[in-house]
Amino acid sequence: MPTSYTFKANDNEPVVVHLVHIKKTIEHINLVPAADTTPTDKPIDGAHEDDLNKTITRTINVTDPEIIKHYLHTK
Repeated sequence: MPTSYTFKANDNEPVVVHLVHIKKTIEHINLVPAADTTPTDKPIDGAHEDDLNKTITRTINVTDPEIIKHYLHTK
């Protein structure tokens, strides 16, 4: 990650902005509470229960050729 960024424009002095990054790993089993905010008091997007966990349903049809029977398995 860059530590600074320089804005350049014609006929102006460049402006250098120094950046400080804060990185935090969020595990799907250790979610961020809804009321938590960033160090600058902004809401946290993308680290809550609905953002990190999803239920997926699929149906698998299996035919057993030995007994000619169909199985329906939903998980």
